[in-house]
Amino acid sequence: MTVGVVAMVALTGMLTGCTSDSPEPAPSGETTAGADAEVIEPVDSIDGATTTEVLGISIDVPDGFEVEEQEIESGGTQLVLSRPGEDRAEVYLTVTEQDNVTDDAVEAASAVSAASLGTSLEDMTTTPGTWEGFGPAVVIRGTLPLDTGNRDIISVTTRDPDGTRLVAVAAEAPEGELDGSVGYEILRSVKVAG
Repeated sequence: MTVGVVAMVALTGMLTGCTSDSPEPAPSGETTAGADAEVIEPVDSIDGATTTEVLGISIDVPDGFEVEEQEIESGGTQLVLSRPGEDRAEVYLTVTEQDNVTDDAVEAASAVSAASLGTSLEDMTTTPGTWEGFGPAVVIRGTLPLDTGNRDIISVTTRDPDGTRLVAVAAEAPEGELDGSVGYEILRSVKVAG
């Protein structure tokens, strides 16, 4: 399996220094994202999928997908979801446990992703996001040009409501097919376990 550009996005859990002595994080749903925020609509579950958990964050893994767990040098854990025989993975979930993950830490982690992806993605956009069950989010979208066909990418960086975990999840699909793809549905299945 080839770990693609999206793996760089998932490495946003890499910012172990993105904690703060600032006040406690706001409860989930309280955000200054405003009317221009992209709303990530959660799915309760995916039919026929198995739920897998990493550091208290769950994700649905549909039948026919393989999951590879990797430890990230900065201390996070990454799940890579792919279909057997495919050159590219479709979904990456990275979770990093930290003390007092603030909204500023989410924005800083997303900025690292944007800087990494900005050299590879075309038409990249960064917008604030909201996601029920999580704190404020930042959504990056763009198109990755490849010899085998362009891929649309979405990366969402957020935190759990308690501010104890930084969460980065990314999905990709053939250009023009992302929003209706299995990968995007898997991304929307991510939630705080329990």
